Amino acid sequence: MSEQKTSDSLEQSLDNGIDKAVAAKGAADAAQGIGNAAAGAGASAAESAAGAGAGAGASAGAGAAAGTAAAPGAGTAIGAVAGLAVSVLAKPLAKGVIVIVFFLALIFSSLPSMLFENPVDVADNTGPETVYQQFKDYAMEAYDKEIEDRKKEIEDAFQWRVYLGEFDDYDDVEMTYEFIPPEDVFRADLEESAALIIAMFEISTDDWRVASFSDFKSAVNSVNFWHNTVTVSKESEETEVTHEDGDRILHVHMTYNIYDMGVEQFRSKFGLSDDREYIKAVEMAYNLRVYFGEAGDMPMGGVTGGVAAGSYSGVSSNRASN
Repeated sequence: MSEQKTSDSLEQSLDNGIDKAVAAKGAADAAQGIGNAAAGAGASAAESAAGAGAGAGASAGAGAAAGTAAAPGAGTAIGAVAGLAVSVLAKPLAKGVIVIVFFLALIFSSLPSMLFENPVDVADNTGPETVYQQFKDYAMEAYDKEIEDRKKEIEDAFQWRVYLGEFDDYDDVEMTYEFIPPEDVFRADLEESAALIIAMFEISTDDWRVASFSDFKSAVNSVNFWHNTVTVSKESEETEVTHEDGDRILHVHMTYNIYDMGVEQFRSKFGLSDDREYIKAVEMAYNLRVYFGEAGDMPMGGVTGGVAAGSYSGVSSNRASN
């Protein structure tokens, strides 16, 4: 009777081990598309467990009983591991794809449509980037001209003071001026403003087919003709007198603040008095900079809106003699 029970246990052990191995292998095959390595390991482990159970059962009744008890547990564990692997690998992947698709949908739905007139170019990004750079360069050129105009006005105003005899008591006059903060800070703000101007141009255009570069140039030229998009205000003036070879030389150093007025000027030009429309433009400008890799060091919300966007800093000197 004892031998019969042992034989039955052995047979049951073998059957359970084989059944679980097959089940585990099926789970492994199901997981193959997600992780072949993990699935293969699960199948190998299942087969090894079945073999070990059979070997133990053949040796002795006690071993068979242990195999009988262990084999179902091993098979269940392998199946659970395979299922868990499928669950762990598949769900984050699906969620990741959904998040990426959702993010791309948000980005592309809030980028200027004129950048994507040629859909084939979207694949490698060169087409849209070329169009974007063309628009941006034109806006920045307009800003650069404004900066140079303000600098010339400062220098001409000082020369006028020299001409009027304000410094006649000195043998020579040297003038320097600066804008604070440094030039690169102000120009970085202007990069943001240029993207925002492009976005406002897009938002203001109902039909993207007429949102051409020619139309954009006309808008920029019009604003710069009627308004100063860069303004300056004098902050301070310091003087120092030195003597060189018997000459009295007056050194005049002036500090100016410089402001970006372009965003407000273009907002008025494009008729974006509605704050909701303006916020759309700000979001689009930020997405533009993200899309073209310009926003690495920008905080979320990125674009400042150009209000008192910064100060130009440059040092220019002028030597005037009586």
